[in-house]
Amino acid sequence: MAQKGQLSDDEKFLFVDKNFINNPVAQADWAAKKLVWVPSEKQGFEAASIKEEKGDEVIVELVENGKKVTVGKDDIQKMNPPKFSKVEDMAELTCLNEASVLHNLRERYFSGLIYTYSGLFCVVVNPYKQLPIYSEKIIDMYKGKKRHEMPPHIYAIADTAYRSMLQDREDQSILCTGESGAGKTENTKKVIQYLAMVASSHKGKKDTSITRRPGLGLGSPAPPPAAHQRGLSPPGWARLGPGDSSPQPGSSFPPPGGGSTLCHFGKGETPPPCNPTPPAGRSLD
Repeated sequence: MAQKGQLSDDEKFLFVDKNFINNPVAQADWAAKKLVWVPSEKQGFEAASIKEEKGDEVIVELVENGKKVTVGKDDIQKMNPPKFSKVEDMAELTCLNEASVLHNLRERYFSGLIYTYSGLFCVVVNPYKQLPIYSEKIIDMYKGKKRHEMPPHIYAIADTAYRSMLQDREDQSILCTGESGAGKTENTKKVIQYLAMVASSHKGKKDTSITRRPGLGLGSPAPPPAAHQRGLSPPGWARLGPGDSSPQPGSSFPPPGGGSTLCHFGKGETPPPCNPTPPAGRSLD
């Protein structure tokens, strides 16, 4: 990974400052104070150091204000060493618990790092502002790279699905799920953007079945809904217009070329009918 001093303005929203993580002073402080996580009404969890143990209860000193409180042993959660601060994949945490997961996501978010892996999943925290991490330059950075070679990004998920489709010749699916306003639709747009860009430049040739619409710059906040509506709508919602709301908990679609569900991608004309799911008791033979 690149160091912070070598990063451009857009890369600062992707890479972690390794100098901060490998700080020996922070490591020594963590070991000396026996830091743990304790419940907090305002923050969910907060850091504290163990001072005394009395049976099933523990007296701790809160790091934030030095106040001493008594908590139950079962309410204490272990804290990871500082070297795991802002870790890119939370599956690597030595102490995998609720407090550590929330702390890691919060630390990354406040550092401008909105993407974090959790095993096979990619967790996204909506920044509610535009970040310079969706440009053509960033797409080229992730193109053809293995997941561990680059920091977490929705482009890495899209590239994995695309390469698996080409290599295994099997349909691939990407599921974006979350609460309303979590950023499902916006990240689905970024997946489509990445696939369109990579597929059109595959083997150095432009794919005539994929055309870029005028005005849809890779760095623009969001394409007009009508430009990608068909790409977002599975067969059951094929008649949804740009202004219709979708009650589904997530947006799911197979990448272009992976099957007949998404017949056309990126073209302006009306796509041919897709193969719907057959009713119960019937087949399409």
